[in-house]
Amino acid sequence: MTADMALARELIGSMFDTDVSKITGASVAWVRKMRIAEGVGPYVQDDPLAQFDPLLATMTDEALGKIAGVTKQAITARRKAKGQISYRDLQRSRTSADD
Repeated sequence: MTADMALARELIGSMFDTDVSKITGASVAWVRKMRIAEGVGPYVQDDPLAQFDPLLATMTDEALGKIAGVTKQAITARRKAKGQISYRDLQRSRTSADD
């Protein structure tokens, strides 16, 4: 086994097969076949917005979008997908509950 093949075995599952292929010089097909033979699932990239989930509904989607470096629409879509109420709706519900 060459050093590149050993490196490929270490990298599989930690990045996309195409990236392992580029780094090691092995074909994508070989990397994929080896990954499957080793019982390693394909690399799944974490959603970079996941780190901001605890902040959903603690401020407006626009404010959180500025912090996260994405659009208001991206935050709104993530918040809705998570089933989280908007900050403004949360504030309205608190105000009406106080009345």
